Amino acid sequence: MLVTLRSRHRWLSVRRMRISLAATAWLLVIASLGRTEDGLSLTWSKPAAPPEFRESVTGADFDGRLKKALDDLGDLEALKKSKRPVFGVLINEVTAGSQAAAAGVRAGDILTRVNRDEVRGGLPPFRDTRRQIQWYAVQSDRIRTAAVQPGRLGISASPYWRPELGYLRGTSRNAKWDREVLAGLTMCETDPALAESAWRRALKAGYPRDLLADQCGAAMALAQGRPEIAADFGAPALEASGDAAAVLQPLILFRVALANGKLPAAIELDRKFPEQLADQSESLTKLLEQYSALPAERRAAAVPGDAAATRHHDDLLPRCVGHGDNSIKYYLPLLHERNGLAQDVPDEHQTDIVCEPEVAARDVSLTVRFRAETKGDSEPLCARMFEVSLLNRDAPKHEYGDGFRTDQVLAARIYEKSRVSLIFGDPSTRTVYHDQRCRFDGTQSVEIRLLRVGSLGELYINAQRVLRIPVDDDVDSLMASIHVSGVKMVVESFEFDELIENAAGDGK
Repeated sequence: MLVTLRSRHRWLSVRRMRISLAATAWLLVIASLGRTEDGLSLTWSKPAAPPEFRESVTGADFDGRLKKALDDLGDLEALKKSKRPVFGVLINEVTAGSQAAAAGVRAGDILTRVNRDEVRGGLPPFRDTRRQIQWYAVQSDRIRTAAVQPGRLGISASPYWRPELGYLRGTSRNAKWDREVLAGLTMCETDPALAESAWRRALKAGYPRDLLADQCGAAMALAQGRPEIAADFGAPALEASGDAAAVLQPLILFRVALANGKLPAAIELDRKFPEQLADQSESLTKLLEQYSALPAERRAAAVPGDAAATRHHDDLLPRCVGHGDNSIKYYLPLLHERNGLAQDVPDEHQTDIVCEPEVAARDVSLTVRFRAETKGDSEPLCARMFEVSLLNRDAPKHEYGDGFRTDQVLAARIYEKSRVSLIFGDPSTRTVYHDQRCRFDGTQSVEIRLLRVGSLGELYINAQRVLRIPVDDDVDSLMASIHVSGVKMVVESFEFDELIENAAGDGK
């Protein structure tokens, strides 16, 4: 994945005007849509009362995990005095001979600004004009700048957020809650149970609840697989402005919006933070247009997760044929036998497994559980991945364009270094984040589940919902796909079911 999520060449002022006009028009429409009894609730509203932080880690267990979290931070005074930024994107890899390499950017550095725009975890789109970039050089603890020409910088990157640095440099520190707040800030995604317990204790000790605490609560609840609670935690941040907005990490709020199907909020966040969310409003607005144009009874249908729990699951694999590559003749029988599929896909090679139902299958569930490990490092990080997709069987072309399959309806892509990419919409777009549970170490299993029911799709990773989004209602038949590059993989299970309504079933 290069420095942008999408490759576009537009003047900044024109793009911002388009985003603003589109968002304004659709926010007027949403005022009425949000009040309907739709299966997909579009409006992100503040709860009647703020959600509570729970204390699930106690006693010696809490003390031990708290100590480790603080030990991992190291010298707090040195960290406070360092020039390390709070926000940015972590540069995982620099392409040899690229503009970034020529400027002196190194892996491990942190991109913080493009021209005057601060980068807060999203990846800014390409520009067809000369730009100035600013980054933090880790080895020298210095902020550096360089002018770059139009086009690609030549880096792969991932979101970066260190809220504890803002706290250490701020004015709200107090010995009564210092240790707990630091643990709550640093562990909200990697150890959310500890973080939630730490925040509970900090608030009891007198820490004034603020947007930083609520935003960490949103990240924590999302990591725990509680997207609705994440929305309750994140709701106050949507109204933040001025100095209060300085602590916001828009990428977390954007992810919460997508996990709950709050498209108007996602579009508004993109309008407020265009350089930080990589201009994804075009696809989101198109999806919102398509969904809002549906008859009310279609919009009132159950969301996919609820529908899948009550509908009959009819196994599609025995009725699937290979699509395209003749190698499917080898893979498909192994999937049918449920004995697992193992293969070493070396660097510079790719494996595609596409299962096409013999008859149209519109409402489907695809669940793939796998283990993977990387083999060497000759290829860029973005070339080593495991991808699971639902594809439009009737799309005229099935080739990759700008990194996306042109027939993808919904997909999840896991990269090396625990990077997760969710792919959706038309034109295709994606949002990228870190998930430490998605590792290519050969031992840890990862489960990806894609659901499509009616005009909605959902995506789950390790049983936690990360995406709820409208899909093109005109897509009448779907195929299942695995795409693998540069990893040694074991497919532990592959379940591709049609979800049949009005049949006696128990959800399986």
